[in-house]
Amino acid sequence: MIVGTYFHSGMNIWTTQKLEDSIAIDVTMLGKPYMLRVSAEGELPIAPLTDGVAVRGRQDCQAYSQILNIIMNQAMQSVDGMVAFGRRPRFFDHTRPVDVKELNMQIWKGFKCSAYMYENDCVFILDSCSRFLSTRSTLDDINVIYDTFAERAD
Repeated sequence: MIVGTYFHSGMNIWTTQKLEDSIAIDVTMLGKPYMLRVSAEGELPIAPLTDGVAVRGRQDCQAYSQILNIIMNQAMQSVDGMVAFGRRPRFFDHTRPVDVKELNMQIWKGFKCSAYMYENDCVFILDSCSRFLSTRSTLDDINVIYDTFAERAD
């Protein structure tokens, strides 16, 4: 493999292998030929410890948090039964809903995870959360309202 162990997000490819030169690869997509160019944009060294604290620049922390978020998103997506809701990384287990029949709802348990810069270091948070979903459709609600008004009119 040209770039070794890697993962990607959008137009970025992160790899554990140092690239000396840019790489050009001829590919075909939807029947059209393209040239894909991969080049090294920078390097994220492992920060040395000073008094037990890693010394990093602000830009390094942003890159580390982006990498951690990508890894967590890919890991959670690979777990059977987990589905993502929304733009932020929140994943819910749809295979074991808790039914609340009195309220016509289901509760899906899940996790939210994120890495971000806090003060002068990177922070990774994994927290539990729940999603409340109606088991009735909007059409069901409209029919209930219609039936209620139809009974009053009679």
